[in-house]
Amino acid sequence: MKATFAVVGLTVRALIRSRWVVVTAIFLLGFTLILPWMLRDDGTAVGRARVWIQYQFHLMLLGLSVATLGAGPGLVAGERERRHLQQILVKPVPFVAVWLGKWLALCLINGVLLLGSFGLFFFMMVRSFGSGRLPSDQTELRNRVWTVRRLTRPVAGTRWVEGEGMGVWRLEMPTVSAGKPLLLRARFFSPAVVSRWTIPGEWEIRDPEGRMYYYERLELRPGVVQEISLPAPSDTIAAGVWEVRYRNLDRDTILFDEEKSVTLWSEAGCFATNLLRGLALIWFRLLLLAAAGLTMGTLFSTPVAIFMSTFLLLLILLSGQIGWVVRTGQLVEPPHTHGGEPCTEHHSTPLREAVERGLKGMYRFLDRAVGAVRDFDPVEQAAESSRIEVQNLLRGFFQLVVLRGGILGLLAVLAATHLEWG
Repeated sequence: MKATFAVVGLTVRALIRSRWVVVTAIFLLGFTLILPWMLRDDGTAVGRARVWIQYQFHLMLLGLSVATLGAGPGLVAGERERRHLQQILVKPVPFVAVWLGKWLALCLINGVLLLGSFGLFFFMMVRSFGSGRLPSDQTELRNRVWTVRRLTRPVAGTRWVEGEGMGVWRLEMPTVSAGKPLLLRARFFSPAVVSRWTIPGEWEIRDPEGRMYYYERLELRPGVVQEISLPAPSDTIAAGVWEVRYRNLDRDTILFDEEKSVTLWSEAGCFATNLLRGLALIWFRLLLLAAAGLTMGTLFSTPVAIFMSTFLLLLILLSGQIGWVVRTGQLVEPPHTHGGEPCTEHHSTPLREAVERGLKGMYRFLDRAVGAVRDFDPVEQAAESSRIEVQNLLRGFFQLVVLRGGILGLLAVLAATHLEWG
């Protein structure tokens, strides 16, 4: 371990001397300062706060990902080509200590830069939204942004609600404490959006004992996530199955979103703590990318290693599209007819089928490789004030750092035993 910590110190000093740390810090802190003046939101305090959180987390994630994958290959391949690495290995210092020391140095610097950027961002948010707002804005911010909520999805529900029909969803909710207001979110689509901005409907919510908890007639806009603040219960309501009903008062059939159809949100924690959990998931991803960059530098020369690292980053950015192909089994979204139904008719040939099978197999392989990085993306949860569970943090650490990072490290060590270092 003494050799490993010595390599950590040498690597940190090398990164500082190369101005990599300074340039990355200026980029992060500079964009954090100018980001509030670049935002485009819906004009509300809640919308601006959520867009700010989303953009800031994307900025930190993308900026440090590019910087990590840019520095990692050079720490091994670059030093090998300049024959600095050979001088260390003849001490003798095992390659595993060198690789681990460089990885820990990248992890340390990324953590410091991440915390610095987050600290500046959080200070600016508190100054911007902490005072000087209308009382109504402060109430909305407290209920919909500063309050972290646990998401409850339906265990059973309706997707299509015909004109003047009824949709029903059942949700298994945890215990709801007295005085803690709930939040209802829903998104649906309607062909009537072409001629009308809003769709009338009646919302009815019943608690596990069948008592009426909420009823209101509302006109909501299709195609966007709608949030309805619900009153706080006067008494604690035990965990159980809640029922949400929606009566469509329009003549057209509406379609509820598959992932964000109808959800209930209950209070579940502190806003700052939840952001720190999201920050931890970003750091775990950076630890994986540091391992990937160092392993690329072990296997290839500097130009090839940087190219492979860039390709890996591109795959991660496209992981959402890759996952959609695997989930739906479609390489592209099919065209739609005028009635809204997908048109799946096409001329199939043996060659086309063989090519599609090959491409889908490749997508499944790529999804297994980068799908975990997508699954532990905290940006949307942080922006929506959705609780990031401790179990998710532990799973993210194991999947990204221990499992995948460990495999990359083992691959680098095994490859180094067969490489010519002279």
